[in-house]
Amino acid sequence: MPMLVNSGADVNHTERTRALFERIAQQRSGQYHRTVVSRLSQWRTRTAVMRFVDRSLDGVAAPRVLDVGCGLGDFTRAVAARYPKAEVVGIDFSPQTISLAQEGPPPPVHFACGELTALPISDDWAHLTTCINTLHHVEASEQRRALEDLARATTHHLVIEIKNANSLYFKRHSKSVEGVPIAPTSSRAVEGVLTEQGFQLQHIWRFFGASVLSPLEVLWFRRG
Repeated sequence: MPMLVNSGADVNHTERTRALFERIAQQRSGQYHRTVVSRLSQWRTRTAVMRFVDRSLDGVAAPRVLDVGCGLGDFTRAVAARYPKAEVVGIDFSPQTISLAQEGPPPPVHFACGELTALPISDDWAHLTTCINTLHHVEASEQRRALEDLARATTHHLVIEIKNANSLYFKRHSKSVEGVPIAPTSSRAVEGVLTEQGFQLQHIWRFFGASVLSPLEVLWFRRG
């Protein structure tokens, strides 16, 4: 189990977003994706993320893996099942969602409540950190802080899904989820922050190939 540290959180946008996820937990048992198309999109994205997980953990005997924005913990548990010698931790900022995650099936995973901008985890704890379908829920002014904290907690690899602000979809459609504003970003913006923290971009997976067509991207970083 990791050493947990105290965290503080920005409240305005965070609390509005937290209220959305508390409602999803209460009314839909934490199911974020409501449509078949959305769930197929989730499956395809997570398949890409898992390929980066495999490349990140290749040859590592007993890695520590951090899944930030874990939600119900299904992907967190998939990593734990795939790597039974790994110590896997899932963090989410919604207490009710974490409660649902803790009630989930084996394998055993440690879940904790915490903010993306102030993770309740010690420095350099994780060999690999994943952050899927989460960063856009952090307001734009706080995303640098969030990325810096992901880097702080991670020694080797980061896998981050972003909603791509440069795509036609987000240039033409509402930037909100169920009425709550989101903040798409760009691979260049994320790379700029993480390069300052010692990480180098290794690969970008795009949902539709070309950046302008792809509303989401998965970025794989390696330190050094």
